[in-house]
Amino acid sequence: MLDRVYAELQQPDPTKLFPMDGYDRLGDCTIAGVAHAITAYCGLIGKHRVMSRASVVKLYMHMTGRG
Repeated sequence: MLDRVYAELQQPDPTKLFPMDGYDRLGDCTIAGVAHAITAYCGLIGKHRVMSRASVVKLYMHMTGRG
């Protein structure tokens, strides 16, 4: 499936499509996973959508009551 996403988006570098999104600092794996799922789904239909790190962290902070 990911090969198809990479091909549809013409981006072979997974770090560009699936960045750390704050996981390295905050451990926000669930929210980062949701962001990555959005990227994969959109990629399968040919749309380039990568949530910004700031958006992922903001959602994490909101959902955990830390922000």
